[in-house]
Amino acid sequence: MGLFKKKIVKKTYEREHMKPVIRASICNGEEVAGFKDIRTGKIEEIMLIRS
Repeated sequence: MGLFKKKIVKKTYEREHMKPVIRASICNGEEVAGFKDIRTGKIEEIMLIRS
């Protein structure tokens, strides 16, 4: 029936100011994909990588 559909949100990023990165934790091996702002150094997390 499809009452609850997964919403797909497309995000764009400024290629001049941001670069794609993967941040990995040393203690538990968790990996997160996102974009790093070159000017400020902040990472905007997009998704968790499970496997």
